[in-house]
Amino acid sequence: MLNLHKIIYIIASIAIGSSSCSNKKTDTTLAINDDIYSVNMIMDEYIIYSEIIHDYFKIDISYMPDSRTNIDQLPAFYLTDGQWRGIDHKYIHYLSHKKLIRPVYVVGVGYPQGYDYGKIRERDLTDNPEKFAMAFAKEIIPFVEAKYKIHPQHRILYGASYGGYFTLHSLFINESFRGLFETFIAACPVAKTPSAENYLYEAVKKSSTISKNLYFGVGSSDHPYIVKTNENISNLISSLNQRSIKYSFFNYNNKDHYTVCRSVFIDGLLMYYGLNSKTTTGISDITYQRKHYTFENSAELYDWSILNSKPFDAAKKISIIKDSSSNNNALIITNIFNNGSSTGSAINVFDHFENFKGKTLTADFFVPENKTGIYKVAMRLQSTYNWILDESKFVILDKAGWQKLSFNIDDSAKNGNSELLRSIGFSIGKTSSETEQNGDIVISNISWK
Repeated sequence: MLNLHKIIYIIASIAIGSSSCSNKKTDTTLAINDDIYSVNMIMDEYIIYSEIIHDYFKIDISYMPDSRTNIDQLPAFYLTDGQWRGIDHKYIHYLSHKKLIRPVYVVGVGYPQGYDYGKIRERDLTDNPEKFAMAFAKEIIPFVEAKYKIHPQHRILYGASYGGYFTLHSLFINESFRGLFETFIAACPVAKTPSAENYLYEAVKKSSTISKNLYFGVGSSDHPYIVKTNENISNLISSLNQRSIKYSFFNYNNKDHYTVCRSVFIDGLLMYYGLNSKTTTGISDITYQRKHYTFENSAELYDWSILNSKPFDAAKKISIIKDSSSNNNALIITNIFNNGSSTGSAINVFDHFENFKGKTLTADFFVPENKTGIYKVAMRLQSTYNWILDESKFVILDKAGWQKLSFNIDDSAKNGNSELLRSIGFSIGKTSSETEQNGDIVISNISWK
């Protein structure tokens, strides 16, 4: 039996391999290419208050431009932990772009900037899943579907890790919430406690009359406890004397707790919503070894997010503008500082390891005449499974107009490992506590090589 502290350690640890098993036939791996940035997606962002949870949620809703003018209702892919999944939206629309699935709405359900995401998600996904499901059903779905033409018979629920547990709990335990969705997709689901795990097992044993679609998967390099839990669930479903549930489970070779997530939701979507009969078993993802963000395409925007902005009065507050002085597209970030905080961050998260050894990060920052000397910038890195944080020395933006900054990645990765990079971006601070809270930060030509 595992206690909570051990399970938390499991999720943060480097995982060990295990044998692979599946009831899904291996066919092909889907290659994700750089044309993923050709996806002309739009994302709308909202902050809503839940009277049931008594807290705020941030809702990100993305779609292809034609979707709003389409007379037909479209499927909706609802995903938990939306605060971490902005970068994933383009992967789903990429499937539509490549004519592999029909267009869908993607709805990220998460939390505003400034929250302790690791703590707050446990409240909803594992500690009080029934209460969160009630807010989801009575507040979040009605809010979304009053604004967008979503087919109520074609909703999809996706979650990973604790979100994967919430997805399975919604399918096997929460009967009223289950009825709102056609398909359930879960990546590396983790039960927080042994009692929650056993409760789920008992529910699966009684699930023979459930008539839904289920796709779930785990990485063979995840922790053996997590792998075994998923295999146990698959075996329990298989052992039912009769079942109406359509399901598939796959153990992805050499994938871990993080890198398996995109493979799972892409394979699940293609299995149940694919426009051809091809079955994929994972993806070969794009790599970021040489990257230049010009922000000519809106899909580049959604690789970036901010931390420490005001949590309640704004959503992400990051957008693309055309700078008249240089004719360059740029990111403009507002409300980056939380009340009481003198530093905010603009970051790109890969969700897989990238080897940035020997590379240099450069970017152009714009400083108005009246703002020289009041902001400072450092490179921010996170690496290894423990998301170790490193920062370079801060550089003061003391020149009016465009100022190019350059950072050596190896020199700054003193606590972590530049060969196991998970996130890269900028920490932005104030040189004085008197500096206004709501200054705009403008960045262009972000690149590394």
